[in-house]
This record gives sequence, structure tokens and C-alpha cells, in this order.
Amino acid sequence: MSTSTIDEAVAVRDGEALDAAAVHAFLRDRIDGLSGEPEVRQFAGGASNLTYLLRWPDRELILRRPPLGTKAKSAHDMLREANIMSRLKPVFGKVPEVLATCDDESVIGGEFYVMERLRGIIPRRNLPRDLALSAEDTQQLCTNVVDTLIELHAVDHVAAGLDDIGKGEGYVRRQIEGWTERYARARTWNDGSAERGADHGGVRPLWPAPEGSAWKPNGQVPQVRRPERATGGERAARC
Repeated sequence: MSTSTIDEAVAVRDGEALDAAAVHAFLRDRIDGLSGEPEVRQFAGGASNLTYLLRWPDRELILRRPPLGTKAKSAHDMLREANIMSRLKPVFGKVPEVLATCDDESVIGGEFYVMERLRGIIPRRNLPRDLALSAEDTQQLCTNVVDTLIELHAVDHVAAGLDDIGKGEGYVRRQIEGWTERYARARTWNDGSAERGADHGGVRPLWPAPEGSAWKPNGQVPQVRRPERATGGERAARC
């Protein structure tokens, strides 16, 4: 796999530096074989939580933490994200293994977790220029993505211990009412569409783009990510 087709970490953005010494002091007693402080790089993609590459001479790990500054209540819950992946891993192998979690915000200024690095191509609006996909390759890739989502939805969430991640019945109603309320709050003085949309059922839930997976040039889907967007609810509403 060409390295030019894979998202690579870059220099850490100004104001988002990670204390490598503090991270190493926390991890050395929790993960075997780490030799000294890691080199810290940052993945530039994404507009929510911060994702860092921790690089040692013989190993690479990923650290995820919330953004800096004031955060909305219940948003950017790193421990929830790590918990969902840890419970999924035994029954759905296409998630990274979580190696350590930290709820002590004094270590780096926020909760965080560390997981293994899995390499793959993240499908964005524009694919890498040197990645040529034939019509057959594209069809196979799309089929594999759908098959992977079917596999994920087939997981017995109760047996996996994930029955407590949602609020139970009423998922669709909560989505519609919640987004209707947000839409109304965002309405400007010269726009009457918010009321018309709410009156006629025109407000629909917004669903995440399929950027939460990674794939390889052979069309296989090695991993599914973005568990912070996971919840329990009616399957038809989430498909």
C-alpha cells in the first residue's frame, strides 16, 4: 500500500501540544515495551476530538483526547468512546484495541485513551490522486462497506454489554424532536422556513457521513471507527 494514499500525521498545531513526558509517565506502567518518550505528531483531519500519533522506534500508537476549551455537556466523551470499542472488540474485530484510558484530567488537561494504530485509507470527498479504482473495484468496495455495516448491526449488543449506551425506546422521536428544536433555535429573523418545516414534518435527523471507516486498495474494510457517534435505537432508523 502506497504511503501517499494514507493519512499521515504532521507537526502538532500551535496551541494543541501534547506533554510527551506526562504521557510516557502514565503509559509506561500500563503498556509493556515502550522505550522512552514518544515522538508526538498530529492528524490534521477531523474537526472534533484531537488525534495524535505516538511514535517509538518500534511501535506506533494513537491517542485521542477532547478539544481544548469549553465543551458542550456530554460531548467529546473519550471514556465512552473507548468503552464502546473495548466491548465491541471481542465480537467485532474491525475496531482498534484500546490499550489504556485516563480519567485524570491533570495528566494532559483532559481525559484520553490510547489505542493501537491500524493503517488504512480514509474515504473522503476526494480520494488520493494516485489511487486508481476501476468500476469493478469501486463496486466491490461499496459492497464490502455495506457488508461490514450489516455485520456490525448484527452484533448482539446485549451480549456484548452495550445495552446501556442508549436511552432505550423512542429513538426516532428523540431525534426528530431534538433536531427540530435545534433548527428552531438556529432560525434567523428573516427565515420563516423553520416553523413551516416543523409544522409539516420537514425537519429530518442529520446522519453522519460514512467517514468512520478505513479501507485498503483491495477493497477490504479493515476497521470501523467513530464510536462516539454510536447509540442504541431502532435499527431501521440507523441504517
